[in-house]
Amino acid sequence: RGKGRNIAINKSSSEVIAFTDGGCYLHRKWLERILKPIGKGYDVAVGYYKPWYTNGFQFFCGLIMVPKKLDIVRMSSRSLAFKKKVWKETGGYDERVEVGEDTIFHYKLIKGGYKLKVVKNAVVYWQMPKGVKELFKKFYKYGAGYWQTIRMKEFRKFLYLIVGIYGYFLLLLMAFFISPLMELGLLVFIPFLFFTLGVRSFLLTKKISGFFYYPMIWFTKNLAIVTGFTVKGINLLPKSLGI
Repeated sequence: RGKGRNIAINKSSSEVIAFTDGGCYLHRKWLERILKPIGKGYDVAVGYYKPWYTNGFQFFCGLIMVPKKLDIVRMSSRSLAFKKKVWKETGGYDERVEVGEDTIFHYKLIKGGYKLKVVKNAVVYWQMPKGVKELFKKFYKYGAGYWQTIRMKEFRKFLYLIVGIYGYFLLLLMAFFISPLMELGLLVFIPFLFFTLGVRSFLLTKKISGFFYYPMIWFTKNLAIVTGFTVKGINLLPKSLGI
């Protein structure tokens, strides 16, 4: 993926690059708006992205997957523009990684001291997963990709999530041998959490269907992240041990 991005940029004759992703629909004024800060002397323009949905499942995916507020850390190459010289100076997109090449590139933009401008009205619409299988596959790849960003403090919240889930299952295993009451409490925590997520969804959307969709999507997303992270870690272990 990184190689493809670099080839396209390298072949461009323009000194300004505007980027989006497959599966995105652009607002008709997106290009005009995303390029405006570059014309005013900024090195990077960070656009916004909103969910594109046609059914209830996709609607609640958007509620979970898309940030409410646009900030630099959540920048995405699905809505981005930058000067070509910035791409050259940072070494472009990392071609050594399977996923997460855009996150690494964005990190270099943040740390490189470049002038960045958030453009809230430069909007693209990101098509949400159509079902559980597509959702799991997407976040499985994200989970595997977190190994490339694990040392970046701006992205450590994802690591905290993974460690927290590991910790829960470790406590559950320990409780099986130590205390049936503790085990019961940990087991009851899951349906309580799902109910709380459902209530939160309802308060945000006033949609009863959120009691079903929101917890299911939240659970699938986080299960996929942990699974992808774990499998990738197991695959990297022999290499790290020199085997």
